[in-house]
Amino acid sequence: MKRKIPKNTHLNVFRTQLVNVINMNHELVILSQKIDWRKILEKEFLVYYPELGRLAVPIRKLVGSILL
Repeated sequence: MKRKIPKNTHLNVFRTQLVNVINMNHELVILSQKIDWRKILEKEFLVYYPELGRLAVPIRKLVGSILL
């Protein structure tokens, strides 16, 4: 059984935010910002992932990796 990663709202000094590492002008970043993920997930993909339990990976990550 995988452990749930705790959400820490405090900025950790030793961790760099992803925005500072990736190129925000990259084509895939721009594409991901143009897609209305909430609309797509609710209408198209929610039927394939019923609420039988909590998913280990969010649906947005699953769909994003499939699109890549």
